[in-house]
Amino acid sequence: MGQLQASLVNPTGELPAPQNIFQAMETLNQRDGFERTEIDQQIAATHAFQLGGHFLIDREGIIRWLQIEGIERIGDLAKFPSDEEIVAAARGL
Repeated sequence: MGQLQASLVNPTGELPAPQNIFQAMETLNQRDGFERTEIDQQIAATHAFQLGGHFLIDREGIIRWLQIEGIERIGDLAKFPSDEEIVAAARGL
């Protein structure tokens, strides 16, 4: 938990400065007008975080490329591939 709180993020560049993941979620939720419901809170308490993922899947349904947020280290939370990275991955298949 300490590592999560110490990791500063600015996932889309919208924040005035990088914030810890919890502050960033709260700031972006407020900016978007999103209010967590009781069900949202129950889901968060039961399952914690849901990480974002990007996949390139071929016609046979086989995943050929993937990027999952924070899978290797906490410092990679809220880091997503750029359009250029996704296009380069597609071209490399």
